[in-house]
Amino acid sequence: MKLVWTPQAIEDCKHIFAFIYEHDEEAAEAMDKLFVAQADFLLDYPQKGGTPPLTQATQR
Repeated sequence: MKLVWTPQAIEDCKHIFAFIYEHDEEAAEAMDKLFVAQADFLLDYPQKGGTPPLTQATQR
């Protein structure tokens, strides 16, 4: 199984990290680790994740 991060998800993570980092560096690091842990969880239990929205390329 392969987990694919969308460009938007990557940008969202960067913005969340930067925002938290401004207020609490340790909390930002902990949140970053939590994102990775949850991504790993989805690799073990993919049924727990959502279904990606259809894109124009996949819609018919």
